[in-house]
Amino acid sequence: MEISITYEKGRVPVVVLRLAGMLDGSTYEKLNEAVRKIYDGGGRNRMVKKAGHRSTPLTVTAIAAFSSMSNCSTRFRRWRG
Repeated sequence: MEISITYEKGRVPVVVLRLAGMLDGSTYEKLNEAVRKIYDGGGRNRMVKKAGHRSTPLTVTAIAAFSSMSNCSTRFRRWRG
C-alpha cells in the first residue's frame, strides 16, 4: 500500500492522505502508523482519499483494514470533542 501525505492550506490547515494499493491484514498497520504520526505532530484536520484513475486504486480486503480506517476517524473525532 502506498500513502501520500500532503498539507493543504485553506481556512484551516488540512492533512490529506491519499491511499493506493491493497489495504489488508498485512498493511493496515502502515496506515495506523501514518495517522498516529500526523496526530502526534499536531495534525487535527484530515481527509483520506482513495487514489484516482491515474494510479493504482485502493482495495480494502480485510476486517483489520476496515477497523484501521475506523480507528483513524475515531482518533480525530475524539480531539474535536
